[in-house]
Amino acid sequence: MDKGMDTNYKKSAYNSNNIIKIATILQKSLNNGKCSSTEMREVSRYIMQYTRANLEDCIKGLDEIIRNSKDDRLGDVQSTLQRILHDVKGIARAYEHVIAENGSVDKAILAALINIDNEMTSNLKLLNNHIASIKGTEINENEIKELSFLAGEIELNIKERGELIKKLELKGQL
Repeated sequence: MDKGMDTNYKKSAYNSNNIIKIATILQKSLNNGKCSSTEMREVSRYIMQYTRANLEDCIKGLDEIIRNSKDDRLGDVQSTLQRILHDVKGIARAYEHVIAENGSVDKAILAALINIDNEMTSNLKLLNNHIASIKGTEINENEIKELSFLAGEIELNIKERGELIKKLELKGQL
Protein backbone atom coordinates (compact mmCIF):
# COMPACT_ATOMS: atom_id res chain seq x y z
CA MET A 1 0.00 0.00 0.00
CA ASP A 2 1.55 3.36 -0.97
CA LYS A 3 1.79 6.22 1.50
CA GLY A 4 -1.23 8.15 0.13
CA MET A 5 -3.51 5.13 0.33
CA ASP A 6 -2.24 4.29 3.80
CA THR A 7 -2.91 7.87 4.98
CA ASN A 8 -6.43 7.82 3.55
CA TYR A 9 -7.11 4.48 5.23
CA LYS A 10 -5.89 5.79 8.59
CA LYS A 11 -7.99 8.94 8.18
CA SER A 12 -11.16 6.98 7.37
CA ALA A 13 -10.52 4.58 10.26
CA TYR A 14 -10.00 7.55 12.58
CA ASN A 15 -13.26 9.14 11.38
CA SER A 16 -15.15 5.87 11.76
CA ASN A 17 -13.86 5.42 15.29
CA ASN A 18 -14.82 8.99 16.18
CA ILE A 19 -18.33 8.56 14.80
CA ILE A 20 -18.82 5.40 16.85
CA LYS A 21 -17.45 7.11 19.95
CA ILE A 22 -19.68 10.18 19.48
CA ALA A 23 -22.75 8.01 18.89
CA THR A 24 -21.97 6.00 22.02
CA ILE A 25 -21.65 9.13 24.15
CA LEU A 26 -24.91 10.56 22.85
CA GLN A 27 -26.82 7.30 23.23
CA LYS A 28 -25.56 6.84 26.78
CA SER A 29 -26.60 10.41 27.63
CA LEU A 30 -30.08 9.91 26.21
CA ASN A 31 -30.51 6.56 27.97
CA ASN A 32 -29.39 7.42 31.47
CA GLY A 33 -29.67 11.22 31.49
CA LYS A 34 -26.10 11.78 32.69
CA CYS A 35 -22.86 12.75 30.99
CA SER A 36 -19.64 14.61 31.64
CA SER A 37 -18.91 18.02 30.19
CA THR A 38 -15.62 16.67 28.81
CA GLU A 39 -17.45 14.08 26.72
CA MET A 40 -19.96 16.64 25.48
CA ARG A 41 -17.17 19.07 24.62
CA GLU A 42 -15.67 16.33 22.48
CA VAL A 43 -19.03 15.81 20.75
CA SER A 44 -19.33 19.56 20.06
CA ARG A 45 -15.79 19.77 18.73
CA TYR A 46 -16.27 16.81 16.40
CA ILE A 47 -19.65 17.98 15.05
CA MET A 48 -18.36 21.50 14.35
CA GLN A 49 -15.14 20.17 12.78
CA TYR A 50 -17.13 17.81 10.56
CA THR A 51 -19.52 20.59 9.55
CA ARG A 52 -16.77 23.09 8.72
CA ALA A 53 -14.76 20.51 6.76
CA ASN A 54 -17.77 19.48 4.67
CA LEU A 55 -18.76 23.09 3.98
CA GLU A 56 -15.20 23.87 2.88
CA ASP A 57 -15.23 20.80 0.60
CA CYS A 58 -18.55 21.92 -0.94
CA ILE A 59 -17.21 25.43 -1.56
CA LYS A 60 -14.05 24.05 -3.20
CA GLY A 61 -16.12 21.73 -5.39
CA LEU A 62 -18.38 24.59 -6.43
CA ASP A 63 -15.29 26.67 -7.30
CA GLU A 64 -14.27 24.03 -9.80
CA ILE A 65 -17.78 23.76 -11.25
CA ILE A 66 -18.14 27.56 -11.51
CA ARG A 67 -14.86 27.83 -13.43
CA ASN A 68 -16.21 25.35 -15.98
CA SER A 69 -19.81 26.59 -16.08
CA LYS A 70 -19.87 30.38 -15.64
CA ASP A 71 -23.48 30.23 -14.37
CA ASP A 72 -24.31 33.11 -11.99
CA ARG A 73 -26.77 31.02 -10.00
CA LEU A 74 -23.93 28.77 -8.88
CA GLY A 75 -22.22 31.85 -7.48
CA ASP A 76 -25.35 32.47 -5.40
CA VAL A 77 -25.18 28.94 -4.02
CA GLN A 78 -21.51 29.39 -3.25
CA SER A 79 -22.08 32.71 -1.46
CA THR A 80 -24.84 31.04 0.59
CA LEU A 81 -22.39 28.30 1.60
CA GLN A 82 -19.73 30.87 2.48
CA ARG A 83 -22.25 32.73 4.64
CA ILE A 84 -23.19 29.45 6.33
CA LEU A 85 -19.49 28.67 6.93
CA HIS A 86 -19.06 32.09 8.53
CA ASP A 87 -22.14 31.47 10.72
CA VAL A 88 -20.86 28.02 11.73
CA LYS A 89 -17.51 29.44 12.79
CA GLY A 90 -19.36 31.82 15.10
CA ILE A 91 -21.80 29.27 16.50
CA ALA A 92 -21.37 28.42 20.15
CA ARG A 93 -20.72 24.85 21.04
CA ALA A 94 -23.95 23.63 22.50
CA TYR A 95 -23.58 20.02 23.62
CA GLU A 96 -21.57 20.75 26.74
CA HIS A 97 -24.22 23.26 27.80
CA VAL A 98 -27.10 20.78 27.99
CA ILE A 99 -25.53 19.41 31.17
CA ALA A 100 -26.63 20.75 34.55
CA GLU A 101 -24.14 21.24 37.38
CA ASN A 102 -25.01 17.85 38.85
CA GLY A 103 -24.20 16.10 35.55
CA SER A 104 -27.78 15.48 34.47
CA VAL A 105 -28.72 16.07 30.86
CA ASP A 106 -31.81 17.85 29.59
CA LYS A 107 -32.94 14.99 27.34
CA ALA A 108 -35.45 17.05 25.35
CA ILE A 109 -32.92 19.71 24.39
CA LEU A 110 -30.24 17.10 23.71
CA ALA A 111 -32.61 15.15 21.45
CA ALA A 112 -33.58 18.35 19.60
CA LEU A 113 -29.92 19.28 19.13
CA ILE A 114 -29.08 15.79 17.88
CA ASN A 115 -31.99 15.92 15.39
CA ILE A 116 -30.92 19.31 14.05
CA ASP A 117 -27.29 18.25 13.70
CA ASN A 118 -28.27 14.94 12.15
CA GLU A 119 -30.37 16.69 9.52
CA MET A 120 -27.65 19.28 8.91
CA THR A 121 -24.88 16.71 8.46
CA SER A 122 -27.10 14.57 6.22
CA ASN A 123 -27.86 17.59 4.02
CA LEU A 124 -24.17 18.47 3.93
CA LYS A 125 -23.28 14.95 2.84
CA LEU A 126 -26.00 15.02 0.16
CA LEU A 127 -24.74 18.38 -1.10
CA ASN A 128 -21.15 17.19 -1.13
CA ASN A 129 -22.09 14.02 -3.04
CA HIS A 130 -24.23 16.00 -5.50
CA ILE A 131 -21.38 18.43 -6.18
CA ALA A 132 -18.97 15.52 -6.69
CA SER A 133 -21.39 13.83 -9.11
CA ILE A 134 -21.78 16.89 -11.36
CA LYS A 135 -18.09 17.87 -11.54
CA GLY A 136 -16.89 17.74 -15.10
CA THR A 137 -20.37 17.40 -16.60
CA GLU A 138 -22.80 19.85 -18.15
CA ILE A 139 -24.88 21.31 -15.37
CA ASN A 140 -28.61 21.65 -15.99
CA GLU A 141 -31.46 23.60 -14.40
CA ASN A 142 -32.57 20.79 -12.10
CA GLU A 143 -29.08 20.34 -10.69
CA ILE A 144 -28.83 24.06 -9.91
CA LYS A 145 -32.23 23.93 -8.19
CA GLU A 146 -31.11 20.91 -6.16
CA LEU A 147 -27.89 22.66 -5.09
CA SER A 148 -29.86 25.77 -4.11
CA PHE A 149 -32.41 23.70 -2.20
CA LEU A 150 -29.77 21.81 -0.22
CA ALA A 151 -27.85 25.00 0.59
CA GLY A 152 -31.12 26.56 1.80
CA GLU A 153 -31.88 23.53 3.97
CA ILE A 154 -28.43 23.69 5.57
CA GLU A 155 -28.90 27.39 6.23
CA LEU A 156 -32.25 26.61 7.86
CA ASN A 157 -30.59 23.95 10.04
CA ILE A 158 -27.99 26.46 11.20
CA LYS A 159 -30.75 28.94 12.10
CA GLU A 160 -32.64 26.25 14.03
CA ARG A 161 -29.44 25.41 15.90
CA GLY A 162 -28.94 29.10 16.71
CA GLU A 163 -32.49 29.35 18.07
CA LEU A 164 -31.92 26.31 20.25
CA ILE A 165 -28.72 27.86 21.59
CA LYS A 166 -30.68 31.03 22.41
CA LYS A 167 -33.15 28.88 24.37
CA LEU A 168 -30.23 27.46 26.32
CA GLU A 169 -29.02 30.99 27.01
CA LEU A 170 -32.47 31.98 28.29
CA LYS A 171 -32.53 28.96 30.56
CA GLY A 172 -29.18 30.08 31.94
CA GLN A 173 -27.38 26.92 30.83
CA LEU A 174 -25.11 28.63 28.33
